[in-house]
Parts: sequence; structure tokens; C-alpha cells
Amino acid sequence: MLKSKFVVSFAVLFTLMLSTANINLAQGSKNLSKEKYEQAVANIKNAIVSDNSGLRSSAIYMTGKYQLSELGDALINEYRKEESKSTRFLIAFSIYQLGDKNLIDELITESFLKGDVELEETVQSMLKVYEITQI
Repeated sequence: MLKSKFVVSFAVLFTLMLSTANINLAQGSKNLSKEKYEQAVANIKNAIVSDNSGLRSSAIYMTGKYQLSELGDALINEYRKEESKSTRFLIAFSIYQLGDKNLIDELITESFLKGDVELEETVQSMLKVYEITQI
């Protein structure tokens, strides 16, 4: 009985600590200094070219999610070298999330050059959706 109360108390305390940490992180991200922001972008750029596939995938995803447009060219360069079809789709989705028509057009060209018809069609669909939402 005492052990179960301890476990419940610990779980509640741990949950409160996590929720407080998330609030602090969310508030802190709005107040990043220019130097810290540039360092964070540089770290994500390094992660995009990493040999660790999990780290690379996370960095590619975060680039699109947080719309780090500075890294668009790095994504295109990685797409050119990438062998994994699932990672190429992730790169395409991140570029779409960046909302840069020039990068999407470049991605269509690269897909055509690679001979990846499925991805080329997907990216062309993304471009159509982008154009419709920009009206």
C-alpha cells in the first residue's frame, strides 16, 4: 500500500515537472538570441548531413516543422545524394513545409533527373496544393 502511494506520488510529480519544462521551453524558444538561433540552425544543418540515420531524419523533419528556410539548400543537396526512398519523401515533405516555390520546383527537377516517377508525381501534387493555398 505504501509502495503504491509512493509510485502514484512519483508519477504525479514527474508529470508536473515535465509539463513545467515544456512550458519553459516553449516560452524560451520565442526569446532566443540571434547567436543562439544561428548556433541551433548550424547544429541542425550538421545533423542533416550526419551519418546517423535517426539524427538525420529528425533534423530533416524539424527543418520543415519549424520552417527553417535557411536550410532549404542543404535539404536539396541531401536529396541529390540520398539513396533511401523514405528519406527522399521526408525531404520532399520538409521542403513543402518550408513553403518556398523555388525549392519545390528544384525538387521536381531533381526527382525527374533521378528517374523517381512516384516522388516526382508526389512533389507535383505538393506544388499544386501550395499554389492553391497561396491564392
